[in-house]
Amino acid sequence: MRSLPLLLLMTLAYAVLADPGDIARVPLQTGVELRIEEIAGSRILPHAYHDQAVSSIPGVYPGSQILAKSRYFRLGKGANASFNSIVCYKQQSSEAAVTITGVSTVGTRAWRFEVDTNESLLPQTLIEVLAQISQLPLDLARQQRPHR
Repeated sequence: MRSLPLLLLMTLAYAVLADPGDIARVPLQTGVELRIEEIAGSRILPHAYHDQAVSSIPGVYPGSQILAKSRYFRLGKGANASFNSIVCYKQQSSEAAVTITGVSTVGTRAWRFEVDTNESLLPQTLIEVLAQISQLPLDLARQQRPHR
């Protein structure tokens, strides 16, 4: 039997480890919806997600503009810390629509998050996104507690 190429194996592993149909939708006060999807964890996240986004956005959207980015930042302390990356961009620099996307990791688990907003709401939406992803470690801890 011939061995499968590495890319196919990685794709199969991702399909088994992360259910792409399981997306949490969190309404934000700015009137938009944050989408959070659990993905396969990896030691190269969140750096790789950021690097891939920053390098591919201009190719996918030739008129794009990256408004803000952070390759790596920590939210929380100790066991309740998450490690994250984030990119805020416009598909067309002349439009007001902004996408905020990134990755959050806690231990061996990881989540991809994304929200579409308006440029005028970017500061407030970004604050709300950071508040939501800062809760992922706490939500995870609640899920892991034994029921009494």
